[in-house]
Amino acid sequence: MVFLWQSQKQAGELGRNQLNFAILRTFLLH
Repeated sequence: MVFLWQSQKQAGELGRNQLNFAILRTFLLH
């Protein structure tokens, strides 16, 4: 159970990082 929760947390952090990179990329392109 704890292992699943940790993997979900890591996946959420990865998704947030990808979102931040996408926002940064759009700002750099404009």
